[in-house]
Amino acid sequence: GLVSYAGPSLNVLTPADGLAGNTINDISVASDGRIYVATNNGISVSNGNSWQNDITGGEIRKIAASGDGRFWYSTSHNSVIEYYAENTTPVSGDYSFSNGVTGIYIDRSQNVWISCNGNLVELCANGKTKSFADIFRGKIVYEVYQRFNGDLLAATSTGIMSYDYNTWTALNGIETGVATVCEDYAQNIIYGNLNGIYRYDGTSSSLLNGSFSTGVLMVSGQNDKKIWANDAQNGIAVLDFDGNTETLHTNRTLINHTPNFIW
Repeated sequence: GLVSYAGPSLNVLTPADGLAGNTINDISVASDGRIYVATNNGISVSNGNSWQNDITGGEIRKIAASGDGRFWYSTSHNSVIEYYAENTTPVSGDYSFSNGVTGIYIDRSQNVWISCNGNLVELCANGKTKSFADIFRGKIVYEVYQRFNGDLLAATSTGIMSYDYNTWTALNGIETGVATVCEDYAQNIIYGNLNGIYRYDGTSSSLLNGSFSTGVLMVSGQNDKKIWANDAQNGIAVLDFDGNTETLHTNRTLINHTPNFIW
């Protein structure tokens, strides 16, 4: 089911509460506050009071929503589809989606980024489409993240690539196998791989996890100066930052099994 955390208690939502399916693959919160949930049995959309489940059926793997009712999702067949005003439009083209869609992300300019094995595709807000297969061929692109300064980061199997919307640059001093990336409020890059959580200061990477077990699947930056991470063995961890120091809290009692993602 879908687990929400607001203070000391957990709230678990299942199909009995209105969700389309019990296995949650992804979640997106649109700028208008609506929550879009990708499940094993279709898409659930919440307005904060009730769930809508009649949009599409089947297993939905990834989802990203804008604030105008438009969203993009991927299916178990690695098709990527745009939904708007009850109409669906497949994203067509030879973009290597069949190799496995790993993420969908909408940046602050409303460009849609689709990451996959061997490519990163930008569906531009002006209607054009860009493929960066020449940059990412031979790499698995796991996810993208837009920094506070506007640059884009791509977490890949070989490290992290940075994009200033003109040129892609490989960051030196990054470990390989980067599955997830975000930024702390001091604008250090935080990323995770099978060895744990790292901070990158622009030159080198420092392992932050200490006793935190390996297999970090996702890190998610929040506005309250915290980084939330889910770990393949220990569930949820919270990193508290104050200036140049951090305190890592691991709490297996918060979620005592491996969550698919954190938002």
